[in-house]
Amino acid sequence: MSSFNLPAMATRIVLLWAILGGFSSTQAIAHESNTGYILIGLRADSLYLTYKFDITDLERVFSLDQNDDQVIDRDELLTRVPEIYHFIETNSTIRLSYLRTSLARLDASFEEDRAGNLFINFHFAKSGMADLSALNVEINFFEAFGSDYKVLGRIDRHGELEQMIFTNATPLFKQEFSSQHRDLLRQFAAFVFLGIEHIFIGADHIMFLFGLLVIGGRFMTLVKIVTSFTISHSITLVLAALQLIVIPGWFVESAIALSIVYIACENFFVQKSDRRWLVTGFFGLVHGFGFANVLGDLGLPTKGLLPSLLAFNVGVEIGQIVIVTIMLPVIWALLHTRFEKQVVWIGSAVILVFGATWFLNRAFDLPVALI
Repeated sequence: MSSFNLPAMATRIVLLWAILGGFSSTQAIAHESNTGYILIGLRADSLYLTYKFDITDLERVFSLDQNDDQVIDRDELLTRVPEIYHFIETNSTIRLSYLRTSLARLDASFEEDRAGNLFINFHFAKSGMADLSALNVEINFFEAFGSDYKVLGRIDRHGELEQMIFTNATPLFKQEFSSQHRDLLRQFAAFVFLGIEHIFIGADHIMFLFGLLVIGGRFMTLVKIVTSFTISHSITLVLAALQLIVIPGWFVESAIALSIVYIACENFFVQKSDRRWLVTGFFGLVHGFGFANVLGDLGLPTKGLLPSLLAFNVGVEIGQIVIVTIMLPVIWALLHTRFEKQVVWIGSAVILVFGATWFLNRAFDLPVALI
């Protein structure tokens, strides 16, 4: 992450305190054990964010008492500040107007409450933001701190306050901001990017595409297969995103894994891919529900809902086309060697293993998933 010069750092920290009224106010957020805090301040084109930790909570995770004298002093804490900053960045996500963003680190600071409990504050900032249409915050500290840990927080947006709470069961906070100046084109572009991002980080969808392509086939046959998948997942994406059909997420993700297992198994026996578009169309309906789950986590805007849905789907298709364009020449080249059968069998075996482990993990919560 980028860093600021010292005067700018000091200025922004002072501004943060002014915006939020300071963490020390027990009327704002009272101290509790096994509890962390987050405060977000939005001013003009800037965002200021602070995570606040009780050092006793940090000690459980980071073993701060390096000299084993049963006392955690500030010098010991300071040596671990970069590590804790990295932990925060790795286990939390901030999205501005639906796009993932990186925040610049500011200097950490110490604080004591009225009872003498020592806290350390980790400050972040981002400037140069355009008109903000939505804020999404995801915090995943709970595996490290324990399932009973919670994070309490507050957003101060131009003097308007809103409370937040993050728990193991509810790690997401989503807030859409009303704005007469919202740029619908920018929102459309953001959802296109989200669709592209999702298909590229969705290992299960990529593995499914790989399973469809690895047996080869005529170009027009492959076009029919990909088109069938596109049309069918677009249908269920819209239906699920509009909550016209609601299916539990674990069931959808398990079914997606089974679709990968089926395609992999079929590759060992199928001779021609001419009629595979029918099976692909059916499984595309399942994958569409998976795409919709992503939008559910992000929170669809109430304004520009249908354009945002369309944009996300366009992004998914762009990503899909890029992946197919990269995969297909390599697969065709390998299939035109004397190792054609081995390529299909080995590729399908790998796909089968991934699909099976995903299914066991998603359906039965077994810790066997490879990715």
